[in-house]
Amino acid sequence: MVGLSLFLFATGLTGCGESPTPAAPPSPETTDATAAETADAVTMPDAAATEDVVDDVLPPEETFTPIERIVITGATVLSDLHVDENGEWVALGLEDTSVLIEDGVIARLVPSSNYQLGPGDVTVTARGRWVMPAPIVRGVAGETAGFEGADVERWCAGGRLVDATLAGIGAVVLPEAVADGPDGRCAASRLLNFEIPAATLFGADAETEAALDGVPTLTADSSPTDALLDAIRTALDEGRSPAEILASMTTAPAAALGRPELGAIEPGSSGKVLVLNGNPLEDPTAILEPHAVTFGDRVMRRAEIEVLRDASSRGMDMRTSVLALSPTSVEADDVRRWTLSVQGQVFGGLAAGPAPDGLRFAGRTGQPRFDATEGVLRLDPADGLPNLELVYEGPPQSFRIETTPDADGVSVSLAVEGNEPIDAASPGPSSPPIVDLALDLDVRSPLLAPGEPLELELQELIYGNGPIGLAPRRYRLTVIDPASCPPCFEDFERVWRLEVIDVERGPDTVAAVAIVGMREGRPARARFDAGSDPVWFDELPGVGRPVVD
Repeated sequence: MVGLSLFLFATGLTGCGESPTPAAPPSPETTDATAAETADAVTMPDAAATEDVVDDVLPPEETFTPIERIVITGATVLSDLHVDENGEWVALGLEDTSVLIEDGVIARLVPSSNYQLGPGDVTVTARGRWVMPAPIVRGVAGETAGFEGADVERWCAGGRLVDATLAGIGAVVLPEAVADGPDGRCAASRLLNFEIPAATLFGADAETEAALDGVPTLTADSSPTDALLDAIRTALDEGRSPAEILASMTTAPAAALGRPELGAIEPGSSGKVLVLNGNPLEDPTAILEPHAVTFGDRVMRRAEIEVLRDASSRGMDMRTSVLALSPTSVEADDVRRWTLSVQGQVFGGLAAGPAPDGLRFAGRTGQPRFDATEGVLRLDPADGLPNLELVYEGPPQSFRIETTPDADGVSVSLAVEGNEPIDAASPGPSSPPIVDLALDLDVRSPLLAPGEPLELELQELIYGNGPIGLAPRRYRLTVIDPASCPPCFEDFERVWRLEVIDVERGPDTVAAVAIVGMREGRPARARFDAGSDPVWFDELPGVGRPVVD
């Protein structure tokens, strides 16, 4: 099973009841160059040809400063959608323009011929392509009765917000109580830490929601791509022009939110930026297939978008598979199930429950491993009985292992596919080896019940990426004050901070840290990391607490 030693450093997290506060966007530069840009922009009606668009947008930069930034080169920039004196929707377009983004904010628009790329620039080639602000949509509850994702809070799930970005959506507006509540705080913390490449959440009070009339509205039980496509096609069928439709999801909602810079491509704009292969003034559905999307100081290109779309589809299938897991000899009502996810996408899961002979479990992971585990853990086995029995089926080789406590540690019986069985000894702690974080804490739930600081000397089962073996570890657990619990862990009965000590590297070498939330005395959620992308396990169903994936 993947995820044996994947834990999260708990950094950049705010306390319970505190909303992460995004940095205020810098004020637009009020320079002569900016004024020149506005003066030289050409008004374009719907689907107008752009041959007359001037390209003397800004004078050349006076000096070359090699700083790291995103540079979208050679694009036709679409901005400032508005109604002209004839009552027609028009747009300003700047042809052959490079967009310079620094620290997530558009710093300059310059003629491509006048800009020299620096060694630290991240380039998006956009010649023959269009650039526009990423759409802003409204998120509402679903219409499917009994559907798990029907509540409006499901919009705060990491996977749904990633799917929204993959549909070209830059932000989702939710009721203020949701966006500022536990679900919204959970999503905001993940966005601010760049944990998920996802659409931003905004909260709207009743007055703001009224001002959003006409903005595309998507339900929580729909595919963001399909729902936005339907909304655009409906608007076209009603006779609305492409420019008016684009304005309804850029200029209009940005103004209603009091953040007009989110609906424009201009210096000081801090919203996400779309690079499109097609002209959205001819076909507004072009926004659904972006060539690239920028968010903050990062850029997601077409190949990455396709990979994440595929991962999202596989994640939904894996979620269904996890719900079907049923360990041997466990009553149906006693089974607990958890998904494993990274960047909002589910890649595996496990199920466990008490059985007459111990804690029985079964697990699955998807691409690229497609492996499976099944077995039993025993915290206090009878004399001569193994504390771990595990069968693994998957790459590089399937195997069966049993560990039995003895006076010096554990004795090991290992049978690897295609090899002779091995009997060996592993000196050290004699408790059940570390297999998976949810299982490790579940089988030790009696030790966690008092809620006192705890240190556990353990051995970790290492497999899947090399020789199978056991390595010494130490779990150091301390309870987090409920008044300062991190986002995504509000309303749990108890929250632990877990430090994983790699004793081979040093007696106090912290290899990883996890935040663990408990429900009914058993682990329900964890956010963990060993220095790479945060990985989560989350119990299904997750009723009554912030959604994750």
